[in-house]
Amino acid sequence: MLLAKKTEWSARDYNGNLLVKNGFEWMNVLDEEVQNFMIDLVLEVATNYDLDGIQGDDRMPPAFPSEGGYDAKTVEDYRQQFSCYPPHNHQDRKWLQWRADILTNFLTRLYYEAKAVKPDILVSMAPSVYKWGLNEYLQDYPNWVNRGIVDIIHPQLYRRDFASYKSLVQQLLKQQFTGSQLPKLYPGILIKIGSDRINVDDLLEAIAYNRSVGINGEVMFFL
Repeated sequence: MLLAKKTEWSARDYNGNLLVKNGFEWMNVLDEEVQNFMIDLVLEVATNYDLDGIQGDDRMPPAFPSEGGYDAKTVEDYRQQFSCYPPHNHQDRKWLQWRADILTNFLTRLYYEAKAVKPDILVSMAPSVYKWGLNEYLQDYPNWVNRGIVDIIHPQLYRRDFASYKSLVQQLLKQQFTGSQLPKLYPGILIKIGSDRINVDDLLEAIAYNRSVGINGEVMFFL
């Protein structure tokens, strides 16, 4: 209904079609008007309700399928900056990072405007695991952490056994988070999705491992 009324807000793939991924029809969050709309929604709620925090994930911006960005305005912005058109390959490194930086700048605006309305509000993000989340949804969350534009962050470390989960935690600690940034980290653990449930022993082992490496909490994902 929204895109029917605001067709210019529609995200487009390389062929000019409405961007659809995982069953969702996407607005073009690379567009400043769409960003303003999303920020206005957040500020309306933050102003009128007694909230502790706000949260985004791999649906609510800052998240956007890397197949998108081929609308006329975004294409022209890219052409003016680089004197060439965006490549057909939606995961081309330069094209990918250029759009990811737009989302990072959007989150920066969202963070500081929310804090201006309610200084104590927590800005929380639950992005897809890096670098998969960068390649698929333009989520450059190590950059978010380095820029200080998240208060707490919950990478979706959704694995079905402890060994796989532990491997992802080790990547976070070695490559993505410094010691001073660790207090912001509360990984997402998969409890249930569809008919799959985590083994209780694996869950307890994951929590114990988190504490052993200095991670003080986690988020349980149950669908």
